[in-house]
Amino acid sequence: MTEEERTLVSPIPKTAEAARAPFTGAASPVVTPVKPTTPQSIFSQVSTANARQSPLVKKLAERTQSTKDILSPWMRLLLHGEIDSKKTVTASRFSSPENTRIILTRGEDQLLPIKSLGIQYVKVENASEFIEAMAYCDTIWPDWAKLPEPYLIIDDISKGKDMVLKDNETFTSGTGEVREHKDPRKMHVAALKEMDSVFTTLNRKPIHITLVALSKIRENAITQEESIFPDLPPAMSNLIMSDYSYIYYINKKKPNNACLLTGKDFESITEYDENQKKNVTFQRFMFARHKLPVELEGKGIIRPYEPLDLRAIWERIKKGEPAKVGT
Repeated sequence: MTEEERTLVSPIPKTAEAARAPFTGAASPVVTPVKPTTPQSIFSQVSTANARQSPLVKKLAERTQSTKDILSPWMRLLLHGEIDSKKTVTASRFSSPENTRIILTRGEDQLLPIKSLGIQYVKVENASEFIEAMAYCDTIWPDWAKLPEPYLIIDDISKGKDMVLKDNETFTSGTGEVREHKDPRKMHVAALKEMDSVFTTLNRKPIHITLVALSKIRENAITQEESIFPDLPPAMSNLIMSDYSYIYYINKKKPNNACLLTGKDFESITEYDENQKKNVTFQRFMFARHKLPVELEGKGIIRPYEPLDLRAIWERIKKGEPAKVGT
């Protein structure tokens, strides 16, 4: 077909709409753009490869557990109270004398109320002995450590704390010279590190533990309030109490008889002047706490105030049974 003939060929009919549409040339296939992928960083690649090969990661994976399988066969108790509030006697009655051992930080007269029980103890004279006795109590009493329920009492941790703080008043410089800490905070940091190490070791032992502590009253002159806590520095208190599920306070001023406070409580205190006229009334906050599975809370297993019988409370905790009426 010649050029002239091609120009005479009638065009293909179009619809009005198609005729009005602008010419865009030949139709092109629709292509969906592919989003560029960000290459994995070298750090991520190395971390992933190391995780596959790390024996520690494999061990952690094998140690995965369920909270339903948690067992608490050992009591971890911090028992605090004022002087002459029966702390030592109460602690010693948790188990039999044969199962009980005491690390004593004060004079032997501390144990006179339980003299007839014949409980074995070791008296420590300084921080080094105190730390070693706790870390190696199962070596000091090897036969005791093999018993089904060995029970250790630290009587008391407040004095032990004083020993460790005193021991850390000085440090050895790089030249071998013994110097005193000019900043008291450094002394507390050193003591805390030492206590952290020994309690990590002690708490891993398969034994029951009761830490006996004196109570300390903190006064707030602005709010006219008092707070009663175990006599421990704040950082050391947090260190120890975070690992102890039961912190009880012996309230010896409870009407009729001394009782164990198992959860925090308040009481109003009224002071009188020399003429027996009311001088001031203030609130006293007493610190105590316990941990139970949430489904057992409020079931009467641990009451707000309990008689001075730690074993009875522990048996109820183990069995998940509420206290009997009248006990």
